[in-house]
Amino acid sequence: MELKQIEVNGRKITVVHGDITEEDVCAIVNAANSHLKHGGGVAGAIVRKGGRIIQE
Repeated sequence: MELKQIEVNGRKITVVHGDITEEDVCAIVNAANSHLKHGGGVAGAIVRKGGRIIQE
């Protein structure tokens, strides 16, 4: 469910509430730790949904 959309310097930013693993997108950008391990939070959910290939 889209909550808000704004434009900043010609770039569109959309805030969405929902399950990121169910979104139809080309890419997901997420902060990572220094070892690039996806153990918990958003990264962990993406790996659990997408499988080991996501971590590799």
